Amino acid sequence: MARLTQLCTSAALATLIATTPALADITAKEVWDNWQNRLTTLGFEVSFDEAMSAGILTINNLTLTMIDDDQQTSTITLGPVGYREQGDGSVEVILATDTPVTFKNDGSSFTFNQTHTGLSYIISGSPDAITHNIQADEISLNLTEMVEKGELFENAKLDLILRAVSGTSLLESGGFDKVISDFTIGEFAYDMDMKEPGEQGKVYAWNGSITNLHGNTNIVIPKNLKTGAPTELLDAGIVLNFPPIGDKPPASSRSASANLLMIFSPEF
Repeated sequence: MARLTQLCTSAALATLIATTPALADITAKEVWDNWQNRLTTLGFEVSFDEAMSAGILTINNLTLTMIDDDQQTSTITLGPVGYREQGDGSVEVILATDTPVTFKNDGSSFTFNQTHTGLSYIISGSPDAITHNIQADEISLNLTEMVEKGELFENAKLDLILRAVSGTSLLESGGFDKVISDFTIGEFAYDMDMKEPGEQGKVYAWNGSITNLHGNTNIVIPKNLKTGAPTELLDAGIVLNFPPIGDKPPASSRSASANLLMIFSPEF
């Protein structure tokens, strides 16, 4: 479960980087090449099929693979992604709705159905300074199958829903990769209800929502990472920039090395 959690965390970060406007022109191929480079920076090996038709670059059979320090292989399989040049120097990202997203690691897997409504995702700028602008009424992931160590969790439920999503992100390339983003989420709702296999299996039930979320980032990410793990980011010298809050001035922090230890109680 811990490795799968790390995989999902990396996937989340990959997704955030993928959801990151400017003045120069950019092509659909340049957008896709940039995404591949970002995912590789996070430690993923990327495999896919590429097709061009009716002015849309479509990526099918997209699979992200990561091998950790223990030589365990984790994979993420995503639905098709399309890139359509708008004729004004920007590119529209077309994400299929009602498509599966699967996370696998060490005999365990989660399969979700991804849906969205009111989605607008526009990318503009240049290959060295790309701006992503995303708006959506709702984005959701709904669990359809869960297998833990080869055992199926029957009737497992896990729904993750984002509502009233709005955000922009600027990615600049150079000696380091710089990410500047700002986002708002009207509501993050979650609903989990599942039971471990077997008569004595534990039951997990958790639901609720968080409203009016807002955040911004200003991060400098080192290049040539192998796994994208937090310790590797810290060892490589990740830079965090903090904006001013009230009468407090802005600040920044840069790491030099890291040694992280996480201990979970038996009840976790």
